[in-house]
Parts: sequence; structure tokens; C-alpha cells
Amino acid sequence: ILAQEGWDGNCNAGGESLGYSLPLEFDRLFSLRLFPDRPIVSQPARRPLALDTASASSDPMDAEILASITKLGNTVLMNKAVAELNALKHKKKAPGFSSPVLFRRALAVLAGHRFGVQQWRFVIDLFEKGVLRKIVLEEEGEGSEGSGGGQGDEEGSSGSGE
Repeated sequence: ILAQEGWDGNCNAGGESLGYSLPLEFDRLFSLRLFPDRPIVSQPARRPLALDTASASSDPMDAEILASITKLGNTVLMNKAVAELNALKHKKKAPGFSSPVLFRRALAVLAGHRFGVQQWRFVIDLFEKGVLRKIVLEEEGEGSEGSGGGQGDEEGSSGSGE
């Protein structure tokens, strides 16, 4: 059957196939169209890498925080990164640890790499407790603005400084 269709197959002395067959004319094989031509659907744009988030920061202190968070994924640099982050929070009192924008960027860095639960918990605990509350209330405020609630307008104006 293979020979009739222009294919060459190897067989042993007993007539059993050795498992592979090749076409006699390779040009015909590579010119086959298996599927009708369809317009190619463009892939959605990939999200930017988490490393780009660290370099996009305008404040050098925020960039240093994000770089140290990135180092948490490296087992060799993890202890140094923990010490740097603790020093930034306690000794230098970096204002970024109270910023919802930096918190979101830190979460983007964490999501862009494979961090363990301990690293996630450590980074979240570095930020002030009110930061997460601000983020949650702003999201609720955006949802209530569309429904015409007066309370959303007050919270919406507090988040306009970002």
C-alpha cells in the first residue's frame, strides 16, 4: 500500500514493518496543505515583565525596594535582600512602604517570578497595614461610583493623588 502511494517503508525478512516510512518525493510531502487558509488570530499582548516594573519607577528608593524584592527569588541573594528591605523600612523609613502604587508594583514583581509563600508574606508584611485597606476601599469606591452612591465620591477624590 505504501509503495502504491509513493512511500518507501523498511521491512524485515519476515515482512514486518520496522516502524518508519519515508516518501519517495519529499517535495510533495512539504507542499501539502492540511488545513484551509484562515486569517491568523493575533495573540493578546503579553504583560510586561516584572523586571521592567523595577526599572520604570521614577523614585530611586522605590526602584531599590523593587530590586530587593526581585532578589528574594534568588536563594544566594535572599538573605542580603531581606537585610536590605528591613533596613529600608526600619532605618531609612522609606515612604514607599505606605504607597498603594508601590504595593501594586511589588505584587507585579512577585507574580512575575516564582516566589514561595514565605517571600509573599514577608513582602506584604513590609507594607503598612493601611495600604491594603486603601486599595480595597478604592476598588469598592470605583464600583459604587457607577451605582450613584455618594460615599464613592469621597473615596474617589482621596485616590486622585496617584
